Amino acid sequence: MGNGPSLTTFLEKNTAAAAGKHVFAVNFFCNTEYFEKIKPSFYVLLDPNIFSTPLKTALKDNVEELIERFKKISWEMYLFVPYKFKKSLFTQQLNNKNIKIVPFNSTPVQGYSFLENWLFKRNLGMPRPQTVINAAIFLALNMEFKVIHLFGVEQSWLKYLSINDDNSISVGLSHFYKDSDKTGENRTLSEFLTSQATVFKSHMRLQRYSERNEQLILNHTSGSYIDAYKRTNQFL
Repeated sequence: MGNGPSLTTFLEKNTAAAAGKHVFAVNFFCNTEYFEKIKPSFYVLLDPNIFSTPLKTALKDNVEELIERFKKISWEMYLFVPYKFKKSLFTQQLNNKNIKIVPFNSTPVQGYSFLENWLFKRNLGMPRPQTVINAAIFLALNMEFKVIHLFGVEQSWLKYLSINDDNSISVGLSHFYKDSDKTGENRTLSEFLTSQATVFKSHMRLQRYSERNEQLILNHTSGSYIDAYKRTNQFL
């Protein structure tokens, strides 16, 4: 599950059904009322800012709340973090026997397809993880889930792109659990668009990897900008 705004509608109608599945959650899903109801089996963090010391002011409250909630988890959950953050202050604070920390190799791999596939299968790298959703899908593929269902993955930042009179750019990031944030002010338009292209190229590579391994990725998110995966309106 991503954290796009459509996730609210999905969870309001399907919380009980989702709670019985192998659910991947990401970022600050933990800080919502649905975390205890869904009890995700897997949780993926990627953003270096979550592990930074000291924390950035904009993230400080969310990260501190996430840590406190993780400490109280009463079910077994696998927490995936980039290998370089395995021994970070963040992970050291998670003193909970129910959390199994699993480091993963977030090294972006690009080259000949046969070499990429060889490295992917051995977890020696992945398609460039421009977003945590890219990383979570790859991890699910390598855990050999035959069908992967995507919810709340709009990734529609381009819809909210604006350019101000001083040539700075602004992008509204909407999440199902909060009002939109503004980001992008320190990047040029070309830099932002390049990063967006990377996101969607990564999804295309993940789709080819899934096909090679005879796995299926289904996108249930209405209005999603991801064009790599088969779309469906039916839930499981």
